[in-house]
Amino acid sequence: HPIYVHSVRGDTSKISKVRELLNMKKKTLIFCDSIELGKKISNELGIPFLFGETDNRIEMIEKNKESLCLKQTNNFVFCLY
Repeated sequence: HPIYVHSVRGDTSKISKVRELLNMKKKTLIFCDSIELGKKISNELGIPFLFGETDNRIEMIEKNKESLCLKQTNNFVFCLY
């Protein structure tokens, strides 16, 4: 499966890009660079935000069409397939 990388500056542009990506009809895993931004996107767009305090992260990714993850989550490996 192809993996697309989008590098966007500024929170407003990042949220706009996430909105665009959520309109895709495929399973989407989005990484963000801070807990504050992840919580903001999660609250605004209604998608789960997975980070160090989240239990059952793998199960959450499997059951949701879209997931938002902190890119620096400790002790966790993401495999995209």
